[in-house]
Amino acid sequence: MAASSQSSVFSAAAKDGAGATLPPMKCDDCRRRTMIRLVSKSEDNPGRVFFNCPNHKRPADGSCHCFFRIEAYVEILLEIGVEVSPMELDLVSVAAAEQGTMEELGPLTVAAISGLQKQRKKHKLPDVLVQESVQMKDVSVEIKLRLDVLVGIGKMILCVSVLILAVNLYAVMK
Repeated sequence: MAASSQSSVFSAAAKDGAGATLPPMKCDDCRRRTMIRLVSKSEDNPGRVFFNCPNHKRPADGSCHCFFRIEAYVEILLEIGVEVSPMELDLVSVAAAEQGTMEELGPLTVAAISGLQKQRKKHKLPDVLVQESVQMKDVSVEIKLRLDVLVGIGKMILCVSVLILAVNLYAVMK
């Protein structure tokens, strides 16, 4: 799968708030801090949601190594008996399917997603999130193009302003 497709799925999931409604957990390593939700800005996983301890890789604070991708975080929550919303399960499912990482989902997460899909089939409900995900990709591309045009216009205005300032300064110095 192309990198642009991967980033758009995770970016869409991140913008949709994947993991935003999941309850916070105490850090497994240091047991002092509460895990925080972050969105990756790396080239390998742009837009991918993960959770880690605020002390992660911070030696001054007593560094700990607690780090979970959203798939693992959801699995841990299910293991300890926390109910995960259908929306969160959908976001994790769509992101994993698009990324090709379904095998990274834990057994409890897979069972929860399967149960949700069975409920939808039983009640003949559409898989709305998948349709919305595709629409969000189209909208995000259009927004990016419009923002690129605005940035270009802003750069031109800045250049003209600098040129006018330079001419005025030259006139004053004469």
